[in-house]
Amino acid sequence: MFEKLCQVAPKKLTSCSINTKTSLTTTNTNTSLTTTNTKTSLSTTNTKTSLSTTNTNTYLSTTNTNTCLSTTNTNTYLPTTNTNTYLPTTNTNTYLSTTNTNTYLPTTNTNTYLSTTNTNTYLSTTNTNTYLPTTNTNTCLSTTNTNTYLPTTNTNTYLSTTNTNTYLSTTNTNTYLPTTNTNTCLSTTNTNTYLSTTNTNTYLPTTNTNTCLSTTNTNTYLSTTNTNTYLPTTNTNTCLSTTNTNTYLSTTNTNTYLPTTNTNTCLFL
Repeated sequence: MFEKLCQVAPKKLTSCSINTKTSLTTTNTNTSLTTTNTKTSLSTTNTKTSLSTTNTNTYLSTTNTNTCLSTTNTNTYLPTTNTNTYLPTTNTNTYLSTTNTNTYLPTTNTNTYLSTTNTNTYLSTTNTNTYLPTTNTNTCLSTTNTNTYLPTTNTNTYLSTTNTNTYLSTTNTNTYLPTTNTNTCLSTTNTNTYLSTTNTNTYLPTTNTNTCLSTTNTNTYLSTTNTNTYLPTTNTNTCLSTTNTNTYLSTTNTNTYLPTTNTNTCLFL
């Protein structure tokens, strides 16, 4: 038996075998420049470490990780994550429960629909969220946050930042100089710290808090509160059950209509 097996003539090698698989749970790891991954499935992962890379994922439970400059992440539908590190990066997420993280300069985050998060660090960053439970966090100078519809939060730190919230139960927090807060509709809060800040609230249960010089508070309609501390401050309230509190010199209080209260402390009032 052993001798017969050994006497089998050697067969000619026909070809090298190639496996081509298209399925779910696929992983691409590319380390080079100008690489492209296109995934259409669930449970896909893209990992890129280089410059000029593109990740495109469609459908659910997808992950994009890009490192270095000039990278793009595009995710469509639910549980998606985008992570970009370093400069000229773009994150685009559509639909619910998506996360965007960008680090360093010229970065852009765009999220659409509910339960989305945008985090940008350093200068010249943009966050755009549309619809409900959205969060925007920007750190350092020349940043913009835009939230539309309900339970939205904007946090900006340092100079030349802008917060815009529309509709109910929204919060704006700005720290340091040239900051602007705009809230529209009910149960909104504006907090500004330091010089040359502006608060604008429209409609009911709104609160404005400004600290330090050259600040402005404008509230319209009922049950509104204005608090200003230090010099060149202005408070304007319209309609009933409003309160103005100013501390220190060269302050102005204007109330229109009934049960209103004005409190001024110190000189040139």
